[in-house]
Amino acid sequence: MPRNRRKVLYPIELPVEYKLREKDSVAGHGRTRAISSDVIQFEADRGLPENRKIRLALAWPAALPDGTALNLWIIGTVTRSALCEIEVRIGSYEFRTRPAARSLHLPVYATPKPVRVRPDVWVSAAAMFFRHP
Repeated sequence: MPRNRRKVLYPIELPVEYKLREKDSVAGHGRTRAISSDVIQFEADRGLPENRKIRLALAWPAALPDGTALNLWIIGTVTRSALCEIEVRIGSYEFRTRPAARSLHLPVYATPKPVRVRPDVWVSAAAMFFRHP
């Protein structure tokens, strides 16, 4: 019997850069609103066309034990776009190291803020990306 449960969305605000993967070369930035293992919702600087492939880069708040910063790279499909509220179905993701001198190219008003979630939510949100099959 199929399960019709929706995945839990964790309310996490992180800076995000995006780029549509077609020839349009539409790119921009925004802030995440919520994330699960298969969906990410974010506010963008413009509306985006639905059913288009998109690449996202998030400045992940956790670092490696040696202090190296991480970006979470996501490839997905825009499933909903209402004004500047975007929802993306996650197709694949990977963590990549971020050189100390490079940060996401975000305007001054979108500089990274501390993640505003309860500690138990943060642990759960991080665990969804590090779980083993």
